[in-house]
Amino acid sequence: MAITLVAVCGATTKPSDVLNTAVAALVVEYQAVLKDPEKPIRVECDFFKQNPPSVAITQANILPLLERTGGDVRVESYVKWQLLSAFDGKFDEAIESRAINIYRRAANLMLRPGVSETDRIELDKAAKGQLQDSLDRVDQKLMDAVGKFNAYNAQLLRYRNDLYARLPVRYESLLAGLDDAAQRLANGIDDIDTKPFVATLIADTRTWAATKPDARQLHTIGRGVSKLASAKGPVLYGAVGWSAREQRLVWTRSQRDLNFNGELQQLANELNHSTRASKPD
Repeated sequence: MAITLVAVCGATTKPSDVLNTAVAALVVEYQAVLKDPEKPIRVECDFFKQNPPSVAITQANILPLLERTGGDVRVESYVKWQLLSAFDGKFDEAIESRAINIYRRAANLMLRPGVSETDRIELDKAAKGQLQDSLDRVDQKLMDAVGKFNAYNAQLLRYRNDLYARLPVRYESLLAGLDDAAQRLANGIDDIDTKPFVATLIADTRTWAATKPDARQLHTIGRGVSKLASAKGPVLYGAVGWSAREQRLVWTRSQRDLNFNGELQQLANELNHSTRASKPD
């Protein structure tokens, strides 16, 4: 497949032709996975590295495609994610505002099963009155739903991660990143998909703060970090277990936050100190 794409791309002369060929190929790739989840799929942003175009593809060529919306958001996110492989590094300053707006308008994440009131009622009803030998069956129902949740969000998160990584480290991009992190928490995204992103966000914020930004912007980012550090996600349903004391099935429940090892709160403290230090005596 890659050889065919290289040949097709090599026969074109305009960036739009190369991009249209790439989009068509990527749509086919992901639609195949939707039909058969066992099909192999790209796990790296590498389409144009594996299929070098015969003409230069600029960031300006890609932006209109990233701004388009419509159709299955999983396919859309996969295609856009792979289009990012046409360039390395950050978006140019001239188009960074458009890129940040694209990031903010990334497809909404699916809400974790068991978070909505309707889901909670259904899960509680599924466990109510069941005997211990029903434990595996009841538990599997939630596990299957969570599996679909993770599969649905996987591509959306990959696109968000790589798109954010290409944004210049600015006040506006940090605000967008904080909003993204809050959305992940509110939707019940697993720590494995939030912790690395939060670590990147923390590192970028420290880099930006070291440039001695405007005091008002520093205060706003500091307040946003502090709010995120103290935020609690929704109550999540975990495995169901048998309560010998109550003689019934009981769901385990938990709540997450993004303040891994106190790192967000530490950053909030640093920004608060910098804000005070930047104020005139």
